[in-house]
Amino acid sequence: MSTRSLIAKKNSDNTVTVVYCHWDGYPSNNGKILLENYKDEATVDQMISGGGMSSLGETPEDCDYYALQKGREDENNDAVTLKNAKAMDDHDCWQEYIYLFKNDKWYYKRQGGPRFMALTEKVCAK
Repeated sequence: MSTRSLIAKKNSDNTVTVVYCHWDGYPSNNGKILLENYKDEATVDQMISGGGMSSLGETPEDCDYYALQKGREDENNDAVTLKNAKAMDDHDCWQEYIYLFKNDKWYYKRQGGPRFMALTEKVCAK
């Protein structure tokens, strides 16, 4: 069974650019990969520009992007820009976790949770 997640970056105008990730969205996998490997805006932008993915890789080149999968046409292929971080709760892809990169730090929350919390090594170790 998949653990879906949304991965997003807060933009300077307070909008967020979001991509969907189908597999392994829990903090001990996708959270850990994001925290350890996507530490700067340029790398996050490169990963998000690839669009939706089956799985997150340790580098943008290692991500399994839908757009690169032969014959895969689906609404989750492209990155989407939403009006703010709260709008991600309504961007329903059956996601269980939402990750947000803002001010050079990662935050996360469970779908429908009240607020974003800092993504830390301790959270990812659970």
